[in-house]
Amino acid sequence: MKPLSHLIFLGLILLALPSHGDDTVTMQGRINWNESEPSKVRIGVFDSPIRTGAEAHSWTSVETAEFDLSVPDRDEVQLVVLCQDFMPQLKTIYPASPTKQFVLELEKGITVEGTVLSTDKLPVARTGLTLEREDLPKVRIPWEYSFRWVSDADGRFKIGGLSPFTSYEIRVKLPYVYEEHETFSVEVEENDIQDLDLRLVDAYFVLGRVLDGDLEGVEGASIRFRSEREYGFLRDSNINSGSNGEFRLGPLKQSTDLVLMAVHEELGSSPEVEATPGMHDVELVLGGTVHVVGTVIDQSTAKFIDDFTITTMGPNVSRTYSYSDASGEISSHVDRATIGLIVDSADHIAYFALDVYLRSADVYDMGVIELHRGRQLTGEVYDVSNGQPIEGALVLLQERDDELIETDAHWWNLKSQYLRRSSQSFTDEMGQYELGPIPAHSTHMSAFADGYSSDGVQVEEGVTQLDIGLAKESEETGRIKGMVLTKMGMPVGGMVRFEGSRTSSSAPLGDNGTFDADLRTGEYEVYALTDKGKSETVRVVLNVNEVLEVNLVVDSKGLLTGVIEGLMDGETVYVWVWSETEQLQIGRLDGLGNGAFEIEGVGFGTFRLNAQTNRNRSTTQSFELSEGKSEVQVDLNFVGQSRLYGSLKYPDGTVLRGTVTAASQQDGQTSSSADVSGDGTFEITGLDDGEYTIFIYETKQATMKTPRGSVSMSINNPLDEVDVEIRGDTELDFQLTRPSDPD
Repeated sequence: MKPLSHLIFLGLILLALPSHGDDTVTMQGRINWNESEPSKVRIGVFDSPIRTGAEAHSWTSVETAEFDLSVPDRDEVQLVVLCQDFMPQLKTIYPASPTKQFVLELEKGITVEGTVLSTDKLPVARTGLTLEREDLPKVRIPWEYSFRWVSDADGRFKIGGLSPFTSYEIRVKLPYVYEEHETFSVEVEENDIQDLDLRLVDAYFVLGRVLDGDLEGVEGASIRFRSEREYGFLRDSNINSGSNGEFRLGPLKQSTDLVLMAVHEELGSSPEVEATPGMHDVELVLGGTVHVVGTVIDQSTAKFIDDFTITTMGPNVSRTYSYSDASGEISSHVDRATIGLIVDSADHIAYFALDVYLRSADVYDMGVIELHRGRQLTGEVYDVSNGQPIEGALVLLQERDDELIETDAHWWNLKSQYLRRSSQSFTDEMGQYELGPIPAHSTHMSAFADGYSSDGVQVEEGVTQLDIGLAKESEETGRIKGMVLTKMGMPVGGMVRFEGSRTSSSAPLGDNGTFDADLRTGEYEVYALTDKGKSETVRVVLNVNEVLEVNLVVDSKGLLTGVIEGLMDGETVYVWVWSETEQLQIGRLDGLGNGAFEIEGVGFGTFRLNAQTNRNRSTTQSFELSEGKSEVQVDLNFVGQSRLYGSLKYPDGTVLRGTVTAASQQDGQTSSSADVSGDGTFEITGLDDGEYTIFIYETKQATMKTPRGSVSMSINNPLDEVDVEIRGDTELDFQLTRPSDPD
């Protein structure tokens, strides 16, 4: 028998817990209000008296003056009543009473009005405002029942339903920005508060104008911008210049570095301009257009082609020019930022002019362009097991050009995507597809369908009809379950890997070290990667509907320790260990600062320790662990004070858009990279003295909107590399050469 004191203690716990399994009764409610009609009333039903942190029995949204409410069958319960722009209230009702009725009296309360202002005193539209209020008990309210007000186009806001003689915290959240809110304290008196200015402490605008070549304002230009921040790229494509070319961007933190450009369909795009929030005089001058000319003919007949399109590609800009009854003549004024041109026509294969350069040209002659006629390809996709057609299968051309792959992966990818989008088809209810035009020469294509293994086929020259049979994927499955423990019998955290001949998979470990996974039948190697190291590997064969129990043991062999030194203020590092022996990642630690670190259970073999900081600095070191050497210390030193700087420009003075990477030639030294700035200069700090290989990458972007689909891509394309010795401050200036530039 349990001691009496234990039974009393258990009884007190049960009395303290709310019972959500009580019988309920239905009460009839009515809402009265003193001013404008409320839109929606939210009612939470709580035990009486309400305790701090209490959870409601239920929440109900009411949109009519009279309503029914289901409540626990108690002597009394309490209601929390919420309605936007009305004062919240607590209401005690009595379900056991004979009347079964109650009335809610809603009062409008005090209204606060004002303007949200940026730090540079400009109104901020579309800000979200929420309240941290002290006129409610501290109960749990569903997040979707919290109220939010939004400032209008002039930054004005109006918040109603506040209680007199009460303090509130108003939280202001900027639109489309991943920044924390700013909070303002407000003391509410008896009367409405008018013209309350909420001025943000770190939120600035960028103001400027878009100008043409004559420095006149341009209306309707699109402002593109990017900001390299913790959350990646911040973009807003809805900013257009006004009647005098003016634009407003923000608000943003003043520490945010921006790169701006303007794009106009008829007047081209501007060069990129660096800006900082708070600047009110930014000018984006459109670069104008280049007259592109040429002639388009059919290669097989040498006749002019009347109907065709010209698609331009460039950094963040693209446009398609359509020609009808043109007698083969090209005449279009295109953006100077264009870096690629595509000529396309029905029944022909698209022609690509890539790596074009128009910045210094007034006229660009494409010459005579011979378009090759393609062929139409039709056929059926069917199930090989029964010959039945497969509806909804995707048939896709996969054009290959191995020579182009080797010379420029960026343009090969773009060309492949364009041709793929122009040559794909879904099968109809009869399994029929039609592609075209596709190249006349031998090419590749693939077919995909849910539940079937994809299949690639070779389409030989001259073939115009091709049926494709697909085999169903195996639906035969089984289960592997078990537990992962240390040699001392303690559960661990992490995941279990199932490496099979046909498929690979992972399953997380539960709190007690258990796992359970449904897998396709076949042979598997099963092992665990845990917070105590890697487990042994067990080989199993899983049969249909079989349940295998596999218990894994983690023997925490191999200890890696180290010390991190030289990180700057605000700089953190994550480290991970790669097993050269087993070709897999063993362990990872995130957000480390200066000081000691430790990774247990690395195992035995040859490893590489990689470290990467949030400021693009990195280092690698190799090490080995074995039975005779089960512990190793690898220190990470980011103490380098050397600097590499210089400039990257083309002969005509234009600037490379890209990055520079300084890769150390020796383990343990610090590598790093930096973007090329708008004036063509770069600077990489925090390096060690020693031998480095400098890699120069050009950032190529191309976006297209074409009759056959859209393609958008950005790739860092290797441009040049050089070996240098860095000692202290080292200057390195590059004179870049384009593929079309003379040697």
